[in-house]
Amino acid sequence: MRVRGVYETFGLSALIAMLSAFAAWRSASASRMLAKKTAEVERQRLILSVARIAQQTLSKAGSLRQLCDEIKVTYDALATFNGSYGSSRHKLFKDRVDSNRAQGAAITAYIENSIPDEKPIDALADGEISDLLLKLTMKREELIELSDVLSQEKMELKSQLLIYQEQAARHQ
Repeated sequence: MRVRGVYETFGLSALIAMLSAFAAWRSASASRMLAKKTAEVERQRLILSVARIAQQTLSKAGSLRQLCDEIKVTYDALATFNGSYGSSRHKLFKDRVDSNRAQGAAITAYIENSIPDEKPIDALADGEISDLLLKLTMKREELIELSDVLSQEKMELKSQLLIYQEQAARHQ
């Protein structure tokens, strides 16, 4: 049996220490790379969310314009049936619909102005992207709320119009 010398023992210890240090460095490096990749994936998720919310909001604004047009046509038909076409009440209803349409257009303009033209969304800081996402989400909710109110109004008007049409059919 051979007894190791002092130098052999320290050499082996140094080698073990170096291998341990290398393993720790590699683990830390892998952790940093994983954290960096996770941050990149989260950033891409935020950017995609901004694009999706902006698209949904602009789409909702388009359907809101169409809804306003349908309500105005229904108001015209109702006013024609009850003989108040062109009256101040008829004009007031149409002005209210135009006001709702203008509110939707203002939200659309806000959204279009919120997305910067001078630099792409990718160039924004994470905090700016989060703020933009929050603003767009709030504006989308405003449009959804306005659209829900107008949809309810449209349904009520359609039922009134149906009543007038049935009454007119009975009198013929």
